[in-house]
Formats: sequence, C-alpha cells, structure tokens
Amino acid sequence: MAVTILNHEILRATHRFEVSYGENLPPVMGSAQQLEQVVINLLNNALQALPSNRHGVRVSTRLAPETGEVELCVEDEGVGMSPEVLERIKEPFFSTHLDSGGLGLGVSICRSIVQEHKGTLEFESEVGKGTRAIVRLPGIKNSSGDDADGLASQIPSGA
Repeated sequence: MAVTILNHEILRATHRFEVSYGENLPPVMGSAQQLEQVVINLLNNALQALPSNRHGVRVSTRLAPETGEVELCVEDEGVGMSPEVLERIKEPFFSTHLDSGGLGLGVSICRSIVQEHKGTLEFESEVGKGTRAIVRLPGIKNSSGDDADGLASQIPSGA
C-alpha cells in the first residue's frame, strides 16, 4: 500500500525503483497502519535523497536467517549521510531538511513505532553512495510452532 500511496513521488523521483518481497514470511504483531506509516516515511526519505532520477531506490523484505526476524530494507542511491549526521538521525527535531520544511520528526516517530512493535530500526550510510534503512520485527509463531495466521500485519502487503 505504501508504494501505491507514494506512486506519484516515486515516478517523479526515480526511473529505477525496485520492490522484492521475501517468501513465506511470518506475520508480525501490531498495527498495519502504523507500520505502513514507517514504510511511507522511510521510502519518502529515500526518494528525497536522490540527486537525480537516474539514481535508484530498492525496497525488500526477507526473513533474517540469523535472528528469524522479518526484515524490511529501504535502500537508496542518494547523497548519503556523514557519520555525524548518521549518529543523530533518530533524534527528535533533527533534520537535514529544515530549510525545505522538514520538522525532523519522521525518523524519530518511525523509531518509536518500531520500538513499540518490539523491533529495531538501523541505518547504514556513506556520503555519496546512499543510505540503507533496516527495520527488523519479530515474526509470530502459533503454539504449534507454525506461523500464525490472521493475527497480525503482513509486512509484504504493507510495503
């Protein structure tokens, strides 16, 4: 749904947009609307970081084999962030876009939502090479150890 909501911005910002969904992902417990807000914000930030429409954005989901968590990555080929900016990016009211109307609340709100869902939000970035935002959320298993059905949000349909 997030891709549909941002379709106009995606088409305007890049000619190279990719989405890949992992298979057989377990559902995650939580609010589909709040998790969609996280995806929209991270995707919007990635689009705004692109220096031209020749630079791309990739959105992917997978099951992290080392932790069993559902992982959502939003990766851009944008301007990237310095280590100093990367260190402060999750702080409330910190923004690299204050001059263009950014309030510096988007990433902070995303972090809060992800934490409320018992997950983590991390960023990897290099100046001139882009940024990767990684959301990890615990998948749900039912009492028999199988993936639970109908209890929670499905990340792939929300991306």
